[in-house]
Amino acid sequence: MSKKKIIISVVALLVAVIGFLSFFGDDLERYFKYKTFQRLFALEKDYSLQSESGGVYLVNERDGFKVRLPENWKLATGTDSVSFYSESEMMLLSPDYSYRPPKGCTIMIETIRGTNGKEREYFISPTIEEINKILEPSEEGTTTESYPFREVVAISGIESLKETFPPYFGVIRVQYTRIEIPTYNRIYSFDMVSSTEECDKEFEEFLNSIVIKQV
Repeated sequence: MSKKKIIISVVALLVAVIGFLSFFGDDLERYFKYKTFQRLFALEKDYSLQSESGGVYLVNERDGFKVRLPENWKLATGTDSVSFYSESEMMLLSPDYSYRPPKGCTIMIETIRGTNGKEREYFISPTIEEINKILEPSEEGTTTESYPFREVVAISGIESLKETFPPYFGVIRVQYTRIEIPTYNRIYSFDMVSSTEECDKEFEEFLNSIVIKQV
């Protein structure tokens, strides 16, 4: 093949590539962003419901996670606490739950993966650092009047961060609690929005049923 034909072929190829990227560029960008999202977050497809002798369990085998659903609670997928679309949050609803008017309680579950050093530093390290900070002796001490009130709790044998926010008294009393369970390459978060003391008790039992295997 002559040098002229080679140049023409190369130019034609470049034009074709540029045209392809111009036409499909936005779709490709969205595709790669979604692939990154899939890698970082456990999605709806990673979870399943399994009935066992002790009750109904939400299981995520890929991320080594299992928890028993409170009795008669329902699993909602594809939405978050304010009804926005969310593929990474699993939401449990109490039997009396209502968004409008606000009523009942919810537990939101999300699993984030840290598969490399930067991701672990960004997603996981801050929680571990906060836990270590709480565990370190402090001359100033900790006051329950500062919010959110942070404490370290053991869940599935793992030191975890619990944040309790002040109750909101509007149409109903609302209590917000957040739990973060860090492992080497995962962080499991549970957000509880509670309107009754009964829901608070359900949440404690829920936390006690969590099983996490190191993956």
